[in-house]
Amino acid sequence: MKTITRMSFIKKERRGSLYTAKNQKGVLVHIHDSHSRQYWVKKRLEEAFFCQSCKQEVVLRLGAKRRWHFAHRTLSTCKGSSTNESLLHQKGKEILHAFFLHTFPKTSMEHYLPQTKQRPDIHVQTAKKGIAIEYQCSTISTEDMITRNNAYRSLNIVPLWILGAQRLKRKHAAQFRLQEFEFYAIYLYNHSRYLYYFDPIQKVFCFLSNVFSLHGNLILANCDFIRINQLTPQRLFSPPWRPATSLNSEYVRYRQKAATQMMLSYPFLLPYYQQMRLDRIPSLIGWTLPAQVYVAAPPHVWQTFFIFDLLEHFPLQKPFSFTTINQRLTTLGKHFQWGLRAQCSYKRVVPTLVVQYLELLISFRYLEKLPDSPLVCKRVYSAKETPDSETILVQKWSEQNKKREMYLS
Repeated sequence: MKTITRMSFIKKERRGSLYTAKNQKGVLVHIHDSHSRQYWVKKRLEEAFFCQSCKQEVVLRLGAKRRWHFAHRTLSTCKGSSTNESLLHQKGKEILHAFFLHTFPKTSMEHYLPQTKQRPDIHVQTAKKGIAIEYQCSTISTEDMITRNNAYRSLNIVPLWILGAQRLKRKHAAQFRLQEFEFYAIYLYNHSRYLYYFDPIQKVFCFLSNVFSLHGNLILANCDFIRINQLTPQRLFSPPWRPATSLNSEYVRYRQKAATQMMLSYPFLLPYYQQMRLDRIPSLIGWTLPAQVYVAAPPHVWQTFFIFDLLEHFPLQKPFSFTTINQRLTTLGKHFQWGLRAQCSYKRVVPTLVVQYLELLISFRYLEKLPDSPLVCKRVYSAKETPDSETILVQKWSEQNKKREMYLS
């Protein structure tokens, strides 16, 4: 299947367009193209319609130039109105609405949530939970994204974001660039991360699985395309697990290039390597971890400090505790002002990073866990004496991710 690279958008709708409203009986009415203009003209004469959000009366607009819609009689500041919504966006919503409705009868479009004054593009009510589907084609602020997610979760509704196909920015076979707000569209299932895209013209979904943050806004991920008629909503809600080993070759190429780039971009790291008479970045450093998605600082940076300012200071075979490392890394992070993503704190992120990195270093045989004390380790060799090749370490990295997923699941 061809890769989606870009999509041209149709002219945007004007402010205040609504495609659903309630009649006098409180029944939700949606404007479908399947009904003729005569049908809607008759409805306009016989019934009155009201905005779900502000309860004010709205009128049917059945012009020839714009998509049929409801509109407020007077200029309104109603926050429930869909603003600047493209025709392509609306087409995508309608296709997705039909897709979910086929499996879940309690699916509605633009369902209004009075508690939080939100109107998700599509609301799906399953037997166990409510799911808010947001089809996001345009750029929004990170703060808005976080606010929406938090509001849905406050109602025990799971937010699931589907990005417009034109938002897919592919750099290499398994490398992609995200805008900051798109990190908050990542869907977490069984401790694995996914990103969804949808093209309403081709009716094709794009799945990014095994999403790992490399540095800044660059991510590593598997990429698959699937047509909507070959998919079920359950596949979106409960995606099948895919091993990270499929990313190994791409990850090896990235690490080889990134090592040189990091030395040029962060020259202050060089003295750490020179003090050990190393002419390159040690192979123990620069590994992306699941929790790296919350950290803006590249793994090469914080892991250099982790190895040389922390672990290499412990004599060989001398035990040290997780608590000691966690406290020291938190202090280093705050001192050097390593960037975290919005609404992330060192208190929450650093312990997860420490655990994941220590587990990886144990699998690399740089550290050894004491059998009687699971939170105590010891260093068994120097950082410049890595016994395994880069290819073997990448294999261990992917195996470690598999073990973590199996354990957490």
